Amino acid sequence: MGEWKVLNARITFFTVGPVSSSDQSALAVYRQFWEDDPDSFQKEPNPLAPSMAQGRRGGLLAACIVNPTRTDLNLAAAGTDAQGPHPTLSLIEDAGQLRVELTRITDAVGRGVISRALNRVALYVQFVAVKPTLLQVNKTLMSIIPDGYRPNLTDEESFIFQINRPQVLPDVEQLRMNYITKWSAESIRVITMLLPRDPAVRMGPPNIGSPILGEFLAASLSFDINNVPVAKPLTPPQQSSLLLNGLTWAAETQRTCGLNIEGFDGVSRLE
Repeated sequence: MGEWKVLNARITFFTVGPVSSSDQSALAVYRQFWEDDPDSFQKEPNPLAPSMAQGRRGGLLAACIVNPTRTDLNLAAAGTDAQGPHPTLSLIEDAGQLRVELTRITDAVGRGVISRALNRVALYVQFVAVKPTLLQVNKTLMSIIPDGYRPNLTDEESFIFQINRPQVLPDVEQLRMNYITKWSAESIRVITMLLPRDPAVRMGPPNIGSPILGEFLAASLSFDINNVPVAKPLTPPQQSSLLLNGLTWAAETQRTCGLNIEGFDGVSRLE
């Protein structure tokens, strides 16, 4: 189904207890994962406030956000600098590159680049198929929901259906993993600011640069894979193994649902 694209992906690390963001800033974390400087870095004066670093990775925008209790690595479409009269929804066109970046993160985790003590890791991936009408959104959703769960949708609004199929992983100290799948009808809003290229003009009347709001209807399939918090901190190899396990499961499940995202199905577990 070429209509399906990746909207965004996220890997999250949860710390055992609150830690000051100054102990490991978003700038340092970004450099450790991507071995390069970000395009931008924002650090709050308050050491308990989050810091953020972001930069382009080919067609992707990578953002690292470090909070006292968690660290998020977000991946989304980088978009373009071209300005136009109508907002556009940026989707990740190259799912293969996304898979490479997610695998890069899991490999780096195994090398211990996260210095904080972690008791939980999570992987989130969202796929969408943009449609012009709600009827088409619901029809698309019905085509990918398994027979045993499939409702008879027509013009209903705000549809959400979520299930969890937890499993116990005996090779990681009987750790319990949540494998959450969510099918939903989404209304995605995009705000575009049109600014003049001439800096002098930008200082003109207040109406210059007024936001333009765009709204897109989409069928959505998202996966949220995470482990139940453990008392003993996870080792770097365990963190990497859990994330790659989740990535493999997401790749297999999207194919089972019939999305068949090209480039996203070549994930294998670490030995």
